Amino acid sequence: MKATKLSLLLVLSGAVTACAGPSKQRSDPANPPIIDDPEVAPIGEPRTTRIEGPTTGDEQAVALGGTQSPEGVRAGESTVGPTTSSLGPPYTASSSSEARKAEAELKTVEGVSLDGEATLREVGNGVQITLKVEDAKPGKRGVHIHERGDCSNIAGKSMGEHFSPDKQTSHGLPTQREHHFGDLGNISVAGTGKGQLDIIVPGANLLQSDTRSLLGKAVVIHEREDVGAGPTGESGSPIACAIIIAD
Repeated sequence: MKATKLSLLLVLSGAVTACAGPSKQRSDPANPPIIDDPEVAPIGEPRTTRIEGPTTGDEQAVALGGTQSPEGVRAGESTVGPTTSSLGPPYTASSSSEARKAEAELKTVEGVSLDGEATLREVGNGVQITLKVEDAKPGKRGVHIHERGDCSNIAGKSMGEHFSPDKQTSHGLPTQREHHFGDLGNISVAGTGKGQLDIIVPGANLLQSDTRSLLGKAVVIHEREDVGAGPTGESGSPIACAIIIAD
């Protein structure tokens, strides 16, 4: 009789345990469980992603929400969070790549009132020349680049002929089809005695010893307007000269 009661109690105890199911384990806030799927992490608990196997710095960074640096990751470096390039500051043009410049200060023949200078600068398609004069007689004056940088005898044309590296024999204005490389047209002097000529000489440069370089040549102003005809444009005698030197 006692054995029968004991058996019945054991059966009932097993049934109760089966109905109750597995017991739930309370999470410890100080030691949150590691969850493989970050999408099902408990609310309020930090998400932790398990990375299986060997990884590189970039793989860890990407897995943890970082980004891969453009040049890759070196051993021992971390790329988590914002990344910076180790290539140094942005490139800036060095002095060797800046435009070459030159200048020329005018001197005149005796008895002529005129003061001024020319500045030259290389641009994309040639050399830009800016000629400024003051205290000059009003009117138009022919301006040319001559082949030699010699202003020792302006009246005697120590600066030679018009600069023409292509051996062009016909003189002309810059707007005409045929003209010397050094034909710059005219500078207009106002009643104030001031005048300015801005012109670009296509194909010219400011290199040393180049056949199309303006360095070592002379800027020459003539007494009259250049009309684009004849060997010198009928501009008369030279009255001012300036040797072009590198700035």
